[in-house]
Amino acid sequence: MEPSEFQFHPSNLSPYLAQLSMIQDQTPAFPFQRMPIPNSSQAHNYSHIPPQVVQDLATAQHSPCLSNNSTSDESESLINERRQRRMISNRESARRSRMRKQRHLDELWSQVVWLRNENSQLVDKLNRASEINEKVAQENAQLKEETSELRQMIADMRDWAC
Repeated sequence: MEPSEFQFHPSNLSPYLAQLSMIQDQTPAFPFQRMPIPNSSQAHNYSHIPPQVVQDLATAQHSPCLSNNSTSDESESLINERRQRRMISNRESARRSRMRKQRHLDELWSQVVWLRNENSQLVDKLNRASEINEKVAQENAQLKEETSELRQMIADMRDWAC
């Protein structure tokens, strides 16, 4: 339809302007073609349109519902930003997890070293105790033998004295 064929009358548009804000709140963003907004140099082309209608159309064109390109770009940007933040957050979480795992592994190795050292000291202590026990057992056996010999000597002396 040619612009010259279109006859604008404010009564044709007024029922729609009243519901425009309601429609903007309820309608999802669709790929609408943008209508050119008249500027002062183009005012002669739209002289039959009341200024309030032009203002309302200009406002509607810049609303989030009707400006799909910018909304789409903003949505993609927002999604990419969220994805980027999530990736950074996941990397940071993984880094903290690796650090916790490394710290736990270091603590376990430290515990292994400490337990091996403790075990070595206990084995040394046990060996010393075993050596002492063997010496005491030998000394005890030697004392028993001496005791036996001394009793025999006392018994022999009694037999001679009689």
